[in-house]
Amino acid sequence: PDVTDDELFEGILSLIFAAQKRLWIVSPYFLPNDMLSQALRIAGERGVDVRIIIPKKSDQRLVDLGRGPVLRDLAASGCKVMFFMPGMIHAKAMLVDDAVAAVGSANFDSRSMFLNFEVSSVIHSAPEIRAVEGWMNSLLTKTEPMSSEKTSNWRDTIEGIARLISPLL
Repeated sequence: PDVTDDELFEGILSLIFAAQKRLWIVSPYFLPNDMLSQALRIAGERGVDVRIIIPKKSDQRLVDLGRGPVLRDLAASGCKVMFFMPGMIHAKAMLVDDAVAAVGSANFDSRSMFLNFEVSSVIHSAPEIRAVEGWMNSLLTKTEPMSSEKTSNWRDTIEGIARLISPLL
């Protein structure tokens, strides 16, 4: 927040647009802003294997409620939303094709992108990228895909309110 440019945000956005085959994301809190959501939707629609690995239940109920509409929208665009079932996962990482991995402290939300002091390492070394891929594959064995059930209007309303409030927390 103490620099004029949003290099972390711009870097993540660039990585999403650069993905050609695979874009895997691990984050405990997933509340992307409209621009990141649109970039992910576009990636899913153009056939990129987009997988979002998040805890089924994080330690922030409001964030869990607020993410619902975005996750359903992304799933409708071809993205795979995978819920990590054993409990909370606090890691943050991205894997783009076989070319780049990013590991750091930033959640996939506006607070991390624009308010908090966050850092991310961008990795181009093939052995380290394979290590991140192996770790993500081990997480995927403990996930379940998001249900495609239709939600009620009441739940949509509650989730919408939660989405509006959650960036303030």
